[in-house]
Amino acid sequence: WIYHIEDTIHLTEAGPVVFGPHPKGIPQPELSTGYPHPEVQLRLGAEAFAQRDWETAQRRFRSIVDESPNHPMAPYAAYQLAWCEANLGDHRAAVKEIRRVVGWLRDEGRPEEAVTLKEALMDLKHFRSQLDTGR
Repeated sequence: WIYHIEDTIHLTEAGPVVFGPHPKGIPQPELSTGYPHPEVQLRLGAEAFAQRDWETAQRRFRSIVDESPNHPMAPYAAYQLAWCEANLGDHRAAVKEIRRVVGWLRDEGRPEEAVTLKEALMDLKHFRSQLDTGR
């Protein structure tokens, strides 16, 4: 489940979701209403993360992980959530989320995710070191 968010349109159960500016400049008001569909939450979380709005990103990614844990995007959301937690200074929560990601990756065991598993393990080590040093 390696996902690359790019400027494109994805069709979902909630209808089209635009990642990046809409190619025709069409406003996307439904994306700012908090509609709980996981792809919409992912979009809003990614936008908040890019703006370093860690609290909003945290809330959006957590909604996917907690409310839609079987959604294909849930592991990605948990990975982003871990970084939100770390950026907010809660390294214990970051370790918890990264462990969840590592578990998902190991359980699925798909070879195309080997790089992501390697990165998640490196991030787990980093978050633990931050926890150990009290940062």
